[in-house]
Amino acid sequence: MVEKKSCDTLHMLYLLQLALDLVRKRTIERNKYFKSIGRTDRYINQLDNPRIITNFIEWHNKDKDKNKFDGALLETGEKLFMINEMISEIGGTKKGPATKIYTKLKKDVVIEKATWLELPQPKLKLQTWGLTKLYASEKVIEECTCDDLITLLTFTNADADAEEKAAEELVQGVLAQVIANNKKKAKASALEQEPQWQEKVVAYFRDNSIDGKTLMETSVKDICNACMNSVVPPTELNEKGKPRNIKLRGGVNQVLRALKACYVHGILTAVAAQK
Repeated sequence: MVEKKSCDTLHMLYLLQLALDLVRKRTIERNKYFKSIGRTDRYINQLDNPRIITNFIEWHNKDKDKNKFDGALLETGEKLFMINEMISEIGGTKKGPATKIYTKLKKDVVIEKATWLELPQPKLKLQTWGLTKLYASEKVIEECTCDDLITLLTFTNADADAEEKAAEELVQGVLAQVIANNKKKAKASALEQEPQWQEKVVAYFRDNSIDGKTLMETSVKDICNACMNSVVPPTELNEKGKPRNIKLRGGVNQVLRALKACYVHGILTAVAAQK
């Protein structure tokens, strides 16, 4: 999403958070001025930015298909509607601050493509009161059991209409996604050239009881090395006398990245539907 109009609700709320921060900084400047002229009685109270974001998320959760605060709305919504009905009413602010927030969001906040798209991509976080995910009822990767992770890895969609659907519309497990993506590349993945590589990757997760919390909190290097060793033992050497599994690092990291970034709820829902 490199344009505001392309943003979904989650990403638009992050841009709203940036607008709120700009208002916060402007309020600090105004209060410094009032102090300099001895008018501390005119101090402006700061907004509770995490509360505003939380209010929007709670509103969105009531009907995620209807209650959207996305790029399309920002692009087409009338100014007074956006200020009064959206930011003021849903966000829980007075109309004066809501006007300032809307102006900052519309004119001053930009998508920082150069920074946000560089690799490794930075993690952009929403500040809320007590919320850790967009949808309260949906499971996220940190909440997954070992069995859940294995399901996420191995699920293959047996949809009868799969061939007629575009690839991006078909929900697949992580390993199937990796294989599909690698077919587009000129050079085959070294990991995929190993016999029974999928079974060995899954066996690593099962034998070590890796769950979502462990996956997210363990060093990427440590978990990658251990998984590589499960596919090809480090005692197997190449012609240079080095462990043969070194060449698997890229492929294993690709699987781990895809697993961490996968849409957990979507895959688990597809699994349940298929059953």
